[in-house]
Amino acid sequence: MIFGVLTFPFLGLFFDVSEAREDDLAEQLDAIYERIDGAGGFEEIEQALGPFRDAVTERVNAHQGDRSEMRVGEMIFNSEICRAAVQPEWTNAHVESGRGAEPMEAIVEFHEALQELGIDLLVVPVPSKIEAYPEHFGVDLPEEVPVSMGRTRFLLDLLEADVEVVDVLPAVLAAKDEAEVPLFETAYHHHSGLGARVVGEVVAERLRRYQFEGADPDRYRDSRRTGTERHHPEVPMKVWPVVDAEGTEYAHVEDSPVVVIGDSNAFAHGAGSWSSHIARSLGLAISEVARPGSGPVAHTLLLQQGEEQLQLRKAVVWIVTSSHIQRHPWRRMTK
Repeated sequence: MIFGVLTFPFLGLFFDVSEAREDDLAEQLDAIYERIDGAGGFEEIEQALGPFRDAVTERVNAHQGDRSEMRVGEMIFNSEICRAAVQPEWTNAHVESGRGAEPMEAIVEFHEALQELGIDLLVVPVPSKIEAYPEHFGVDLPEEVPVSMGRTRFLLDLLEADVEVVDVLPAVLAAKDEAEVPLFETAYHHHSGLGARVVGEVVAERLRRYQFEGADPDRYRDSRRTGTERHHPEVPMKVWPVVDAEGTEYAHVEDSPVVVIGDSNAFAHGAGSWSSHIARSLGLAISEVARPGSGPVAHTLLLQQGEEQLQLRKAVVWIVTSSHIQRHPWRRMTK
């Protein structure tokens, strides 16, 4: 890093991405505010969401059984994720009790530490199924109204704190109407094989600004087969595994300049996961540090690899389930 500017001598030239990052951050912020203005502003959105929130809350409260899965129409939704999604704010339940750190503080601290090393952080809060398929709850909600104002406000807070965000929900909604299969698993809360393909391409598009040496758009392609949903093997699902020119399924590497960290949303569907489709779209093998349910602590898992490994990175993509922002305890970096 020279005079605070991120540079890439391995490209054979000093390629400055700091200005491109600032442009992307500002563009993302503008896009979110444009959608809010298009829906009439915050007050109009809150009024429009009232009947929908009531319907969801009533359905969740009426749900019985040991499991949180509830059938609504042709899909199964997670009742607690639905409850979290419709909250007007993103307050984390574990902060006041002392069981967890403030999510914003944890993310901003990590972002600032990476910046000191010349590494960019891109946070990708995973939209919940109810945000993509609110119509199953029987309320006529205007299409432009965001279902989760808590997630929307969280995105805005991160961007205002200079933390880059990739909001994949608009791409999911745009693909939804023309998609031949659902973009979420019908019986679970992960994105489907097609959903993973859509969102992976969105994240990869943001990463193109780095012009990674050795990236080859013809290195990988996606294939297609019928598999099953991750936690419901009795439910068939189309998947799009990433393969190389010889047809060998894609596998991550340890030393890529791009590392994806997060929870099971990163690796669900194996070679057809979010991470795999990021690699396909970039034409570059990437690294992954992800475990089930580890979104709020994924940064600490990355740091455990040591500074030497961290300095290989140019971009860290942090994938975290939106409901974890509110429902799971977060952890700050180990001092």
